Amino acid sequence: MSSVTINNQVPTATNPNATVDPAAFPNDLGKQPFWMSFNFYSYAPSFQSNPGSFIGGSASNNVALQGQVGGTIRLPLPDNMTDSQQVTYNEKSLLEAAGNIASAAVGAAIQKNAGPAGKNIAGAIGSVISNFGGSALQYGGMAVNPLLTVMFQSPNFKKHQFRWKLLPSNESESATIAMMINTFKSNMLPGIDGFLLTYPNIVQITVSPQNGNFPYQFKPAVIQDLNVNYAASGQPSFFGSTQAPTEVEISMDLLEILLWTNQDYGGS
Repeated sequence: MSSVTINNQVPTATNPNATVDPAAFPNDLGKQPFWMSFNFYSYAPSFQSNPGSFIGGSASNNVALQGQVGGTIRLPLPDNMTDSQQVTYNEKSLLEAAGNIASAAVGAAIQKNAGPAGKNIAGAIGSVISNFGGSALQYGGMAVNPLLTVMFQSPNFKKHQFRWKLLPSNESESATIAMMINTFKSNMLPGIDGFLLTYPNIVQITVSPQNGNFPYQFKPAVIQDLNVNYAASGQPSFFGSTQAPTEVEISMDLLEILLWTNQDYGGS
Protein backbone atom coordinates (compact mmCIF):
# COMPACT_ATOMS: atom_id res chain seq x y z
CA MET A 1 0.00 0.00 0.00
CA SER A 2 1.27 3.50 -0.73
CA SER A 3 2.60 5.65 2.05
CA VAL A 4 2.89 9.38 2.46
CA THR A 5 5.90 11.01 4.08
CA ILE A 6 5.09 14.29 5.76
CA ASN A 7 7.41 16.83 7.32
CA ASN A 8 6.65 17.93 10.89
CA GLN A 9 4.68 14.77 11.60
CA VAL A 10 2.88 14.79 14.93
CA PRO A 11 4.36 12.53 17.65
CA THR A 12 4.04 8.84 16.84
CA ALA A 13 3.33 7.76 20.41
CA THR A 14 0.93 8.88 23.10
CA ASN A 15 2.45 11.46 25.40
CA PRO A 16 1.17 10.88 28.96
CA ASN A 17 2.55 14.28 30.03
CA ALA A 18 0.83 16.28 27.27
CA THR A 19 -0.85 19.43 28.56
CA VAL A 20 -1.83 22.16 26.11
CA ASP A 21 -1.49 21.90 22.33
CA PRO A 22 -2.69 25.10 20.58
CA ALA A 23 -3.35 23.17 17.34
CA ALA A 24 -5.38 20.37 18.94
CA PHE A 25 -8.80 19.83 20.47
CA PRO A 26 -9.17 18.98 23.24
CA ASN A 27 -6.05 20.66 24.59
CA ASP A 28 -4.78 17.36 26.01
CA LEU A 29 -5.43 15.39 22.81
CA GLY A 30 -1.94 13.89 23.07
CA LYS A 31 -3.16 11.74 25.95
CA GLN A 32 -5.57 9.92 23.65
CA PRO A 33 -4.42 6.82 21.74
CA PHE A 34 -5.54 8.06 18.30
CA TRP A 35 -6.26 11.35 16.60
CA MET A 36 -6.63 12.77 13.09
CA SER A 37 -4.26 15.42 11.73
CA PHE A 38 -4.86 17.89 8.90
CA ASN A 39 -1.63 19.22 7.39
CA PHE A 40 -2.02 22.00 4.83
CA TYR A 41 0.27 22.61 1.85
CA SER A 42 0.39 25.07 -1.01
CA TYR A 43 -0.78 23.91 -4.43
CA ALA A 44 2.02 22.95 -6.83
CA PRO A 45 1.33 23.88 -10.50
CA SER A 46 3.92 21.28 -11.61
CA PHE A 47 1.49 18.59 -10.53
CA GLN A 48 -0.62 19.38 -13.61
CA SER A 49 2.16 18.31 -15.98
CA ASN A 50 3.30 15.30 -13.96
CA PRO A 51 0.39 13.39 -12.39
CA GLY A 52 2.84 11.02 -10.73
CA SER A 53 4.37 13.75 -8.59
CA PHE A 54 3.03 16.06 -5.96
CA ILE A 55 4.88 18.91 -4.27
CA GLY A 56 8.44 17.64 -4.43
CA GLY A 57 7.51 14.00 -4.73
CA SER A 58 8.32 11.45 -7.42
CA ALA A 59 6.39 9.13 -9.71
CA SER A 60 6.53 6.39 -7.08
CA ASN A 61 3.82 5.58 -4.56
CA ASN A 62 5.89 7.18 -1.81
CA VAL A 63 5.02 10.87 -2.03
CA ALA A 64 6.93 13.48 -0.03
CA LEU A 65 4.93 16.63 0.71
CA GLN A 66 6.99 19.80 1.02
CA GLY A 67 6.30 23.43 1.71
CA GLN A 68 3.74 23.25 4.50
CA VAL A 69 2.11 26.68 4.63
CA GLY A 70 -1.36 26.43 6.16
CA GLY A 71 -0.59 24.95 9.55
CA THR A 72 -1.78 21.75 11.19
CA ILE A 73 -5.06 20.90 12.91
CA ARG A 74 -5.48 17.87 15.16
CA LEU A 75 -8.86 16.49 16.22
CA PRO A 76 -10.18 13.27 17.77
CA LEU A 77 -11.26 10.59 15.32
CA PRO A 78 -14.56 11.68 13.72
CA ASP A 79 -17.96 10.10 14.37
CA ASN A 80 -17.90 8.35 10.99
CA MET A 81 -14.96 6.86 9.08
CA THR A 82 -16.30 5.18 5.94
CA ASP A 83 -13.72 4.24 3.32
CA SER A 84 -15.58 4.32 0.00
CA GLN A 85 -13.99 3.44 -3.35
CA GLN A 86 -15.93 3.82 -6.62
CA VAL A 87 -15.15 2.97 -10.23
CA THR A 88 -17.05 4.28 -13.26
CA TYR A 89 -18.32 1.94 -16.00
CA ASN A 90 -20.45 2.87 -19.00
CA GLU A 91 -23.08 0.75 -20.75
CA LYS A 92 -22.55 0.84 -24.49
CA SER A 93 -24.50 -0.71 -27.33
CA LEU A 94 -22.29 -2.42 -29.88
CA LEU A 95 -25.18 -2.24 -32.34
CA GLU A 96 -25.45 1.51 -31.85
CA ALA A 97 -21.72 1.94 -32.35
CA ALA A 98 -21.84 -0.10 -35.55
CA GLY A 99 -24.87 1.85 -36.74
CA ASN A 100 -23.15 5.17 -36.10
CA ILE A 101 -20.15 4.05 -38.12
CA ALA A 102 -22.34 2.87 -41.00
CA SER A 103 -24.45 6.02 -40.85
CA ALA A 104 -21.35 8.19 -40.94
CA ALA A 105 -20.03 6.31 -43.95
CA VAL A 106 -23.34 6.60 -45.80
CA GLY A 107 -23.64 10.25 -44.86
CA ALA A 108 -20.14 11.01 -46.09
CA ALA A 109 -20.85 9.31 -49.39
CA ILE A 110 -24.14 11.17 -49.89
CA GLN A 111 -22.68 14.50 -48.88
CA LYS A 112 -19.81 14.01 -51.30
CA ASN A 113 -22.25 13.66 -54.19
CA ALA A 114 -25.06 15.94 -52.99
CA GLY A 115 -23.06 18.82 -51.58
CA PRO A 116 -23.96 20.62 -48.31
CA ALA A 117 -27.51 19.30 -48.42
CA GLY A 118 -26.20 15.75 -48.32
CA LYS A 119 -25.90 15.76 -44.55
CA ASN A 120 -29.61 16.52 -44.14
CA ILE A 121 -30.50 13.91 -46.74
CA ALA A 122 -28.42 11.28 -44.95
CA GLY A 123 -30.08 12.13 -41.66
CA ALA A 124 -33.56 11.86 -43.15
CA ILE A 125 -32.79 8.51 -44.78
CA GLY A 126 -31.37 7.16 -41.53
CA SER A 127 -34.46 8.28 -39.62
CA VAL A 128 -36.83 6.63 -42.11
CA ILE A 129 -34.90 3.36 -42.05
CA SER A 130 -34.73 3.37 -38.26
CA ASN A 131 -38.42 4.09 -37.79
CA PHE A 132 -39.47 1.54 -40.41
CA GLY A 133 -37.25 -1.17 -38.97
CA GLY A 134 -38.43 -0.51 -35.43
CA SER A 135 -42.09 -0.51 -36.42
CA ALA A 136 -41.72 -3.75 -38.37
CA LEU A 137 -40.09 -5.53 -35.45
CA GLN A 138 -42.68 -4.20 -33.00
CA TYR A 139 -45.45 -5.45 -35.28
CA GLY A 140 -43.89 -8.90 -35.11
CA GLY A 141 -43.52 -8.75 -31.32
CA MET A 142 -39.75 -8.42 -31.39
CA ALA A 143 -37.05 -5.83 -30.78
CA VAL A 144 -33.47 -5.42 -31.88
CA ASN A 145 -30.92 -6.88 -29.47
CA PRO A 146 -28.82 -3.84 -28.50
CA LEU A 147 -25.81 -6.05 -27.72
CA LEU A 148 -25.01 -4.11 -24.56
CA THR A 149 -21.54 -4.28 -23.07
CA VAL A 150 -19.95 -2.72 -20.01
CA MET A 151 -16.92 -0.57 -20.72
CA PHE A 152 -14.48 0.52 -18.01
CA GLN A 153 -13.94 4.28 -17.87
CA SER A 154 -11.88 5.18 -14.80
CA PRO A 155 -11.63 5.03 -11.02
CA ASN A 156 -13.24 7.94 -9.22
CA PHE A 157 -11.54 10.33 -6.87
CA LYS A 158 -12.22 9.31 -3.30
CA LYS A 159 -14.55 11.42 -1.20
CA HIS A 160 -14.62 11.65 2.59
CA GLN A 161 -17.28 12.95 4.95
CA PHE A 162 -16.37 13.64 8.57
CA ARG A 163 -18.29 14.97 11.54
CA TRP A 164 -17.24 16.02 15.04
CA LYS A 165 -19.26 17.24 18.01
CA LEU A 166 -16.89 19.33 20.10
CA LEU A 167 -17.68 20.30 23.71
CA PRO A 168 -15.17 22.86 25.02
CA SER A 169 -14.62 22.69 28.76
CA ASN A 170 -12.96 26.08 29.23
CA GLU A 171 -12.17 29.40 27.57
CA SER A 172 -8.93 28.07 26.09
CA GLU A 173 -10.68 25.22 24.26
CA SER A 174 -13.35 27.60 22.96
CA ALA A 175 -10.59 29.76 21.48
CA THR A 176 -8.97 26.65 19.98
CA ILE A 177 -12.21 25.69 18.20
CA ALA A 178 -12.60 29.21 16.80
CA MET A 179 -9.00 29.12 15.54
CA MET A 180 -9.55 25.72 13.91
CA ILE A 181 -12.68 26.85 12.08
CA ASN A 182 -10.84 29.89 10.71
CA THR A 183 -7.90 27.69 9.68
CA PHE A 184 -10.14 25.27 7.79
CA LYS A 185 -11.91 28.14 6.00
CA SER A 186 -8.67 29.91 5.17
CA ASN A 187 -7.19 26.79 3.58
CA MET A 188 -10.29 25.76 1.62
CA LEU A 189 -10.84 29.18 0.03
CA PRO A 190 -8.87 30.83 -2.80
CA GLY A 191 -6.84 33.99 -2.47
CA ILE A 192 -6.88 37.00 -4.77
CA ASP A 193 -3.98 37.96 -7.02
CA GLY A 194 -5.06 40.98 -9.03
CA PHE A 195 -7.82 39.81 -11.36
CA LEU A 196 -7.09 36.14 -10.67
CA LEU A 197 -7.88 33.71 -7.88
CA THR A 198 -5.10 31.63 -6.38
CA TYR A 199 -5.61 27.90 -5.87
CA PRO A 200 -6.78 26.82 -2.39
CA ASN A 201 -4.37 24.87 -0.23
CA ILE A 202 -4.14 21.09 -0.27
CA VAL A 203 -4.68 19.00 2.85
CA GLN A 204 -2.97 15.73 3.75
CA ILE A 205 -4.84 13.75 6.40
CA THR A 206 -3.12 11.28 8.68
CA VAL A 207 -4.27 9.12 11.56
CA SER A 208 -1.80 8.99 14.41
CA PRO A 209 0.16 7.47 16.07
CA GLN A 210 1.10 5.69 12.79
CA ASN A 211 -1.07 6.06 9.73
CA GLY A 212 0.89 3.33 7.93
CA ASN A 213 -0.60 0.73 10.27
CA PHE A 214 -4.11 2.12 10.07
CA PRO A 215 -6.42 0.67 7.39
CA TYR A 216 -7.99 4.03 6.56
CA GLN A 217 -5.40 6.01 4.58
CA PHE A 218 -5.61 9.20 2.58
CA LYS A 219 -4.13 10.84 -0.47
CA PRO A 220 -3.83 14.64 -0.83
CA ALA A 221 -7.25 16.27 -0.89
CA VAL A 222 -9.17 19.54 -0.99
CA ILE A 223 -11.98 20.65 1.30
CA GLN A 224 -15.18 20.94 -0.72
CA ASP A 225 -17.73 21.68 1.99
CA LEU A 226 -17.50 22.88 5.60
CA ASN A 227 -20.49 23.29 7.89
CA VAL A 228 -20.38 24.57 11.46
CA ASN A 229 -23.41 24.17 13.70
CA TYR A 230 -23.30 26.28 16.86
CA ALA A 231 -26.52 24.74 18.16
CA ALA A 232 -25.72 21.05 17.73
CA SER A 233 -28.32 19.94 20.28
CA GLY A 234 -31.08 22.07 18.77
CA GLN A 235 -30.75 24.91 21.28
CA PRO A 236 -27.98 27.55 21.30
CA SER A 237 -25.98 27.61 24.52
CA PHE A 238 -23.12 29.92 25.50
CA PHE A 239 -20.62 30.33 28.30
CA GLY A 240 -21.61 33.22 30.54
CA SER A 241 -18.09 34.61 30.87
CA THR A 242 -17.00 34.54 27.21
CA GLN A 243 -20.27 34.15 25.26
CA ALA A 244 -18.56 31.36 23.32
CA PRO A 245 -20.78 28.40 22.32
CA THR A 246 -20.75 25.43 24.71
CA GLU A 247 -20.88 22.97 21.81
CA VAL A 248 -19.92 23.07 18.15
CA GLU A 249 -20.59 20.47 15.47
CA ILE A 250 -18.24 20.50 12.48
CA SER A 251 -19.00 18.52 9.31
CA MET A 252 -16.63 18.42 6.36
CA ASP A 253 -16.57 16.97 2.84
CA LEU A 254 -13.19 16.34 1.21
CA LEU A 255 -12.20 15.25 -2.30
CA GLU A 256 -8.87 13.55 -2.96
CA ILE A 257 -6.93 14.85 -5.96
CA LEU A 258 -4.90 11.69 -6.71
CA LEU A 259 -6.42 8.43 -7.94
CA TRP A 260 -6.03 5.07 -6.22
CA THR A 261 -4.98 2.09 -8.35
CA ASN A 262 -4.44 -1.60 -7.69
CA GLN A 263 -0.76 -0.85 -7.07
CA ASP A 264 -1.81 0.90 -3.86
CA TYR A 265 -3.10 -2.45 -2.63
CA GLY A 266 -0.31 -4.74 -3.76
CA GLY A 267 -1.37 -5.11 -7.40
CA SER A 268 1.02 -5.04 -10.32
